[in-house]
Amino acid sequence: SKVDKSLVVISIVDAIRDMNGHFVKKNKPTTSSTSSTNNTNTHTNNNTHGQWMDIGDQLAREKVGYALRDSIVSAKKKTDRKARRKSKQSALICDQQ
Repeated sequence: SKVDKSLVVISIVDAIRDMNGHFVKKNKPTTSSTSSTNNTNTHTNNNTHGQWMDIGDQLAREKVGYALRDSIVSAKKKTDRKARRKSKQSALICDQQ
């Protein structure tokens, strides 16, 4: 159920945090424009550029949920491919007999 899936995601995030793990993203530079009389200059604020920042529990849960969903889809596709290959091999063996 949806509640069960949510509990699994929460437990994964909590387990990683309990091991002093973090869910982070790298800050991108921010730009601001200032206009002068003759031209427009763009300034880059490098105060946090390149720093890793924690994304918080809400976003961490979303990311873990996406990762689990993607791995399940990938595993199903792999299983389906194996089943199709096995089916084709069985059909070839039957045709040869």
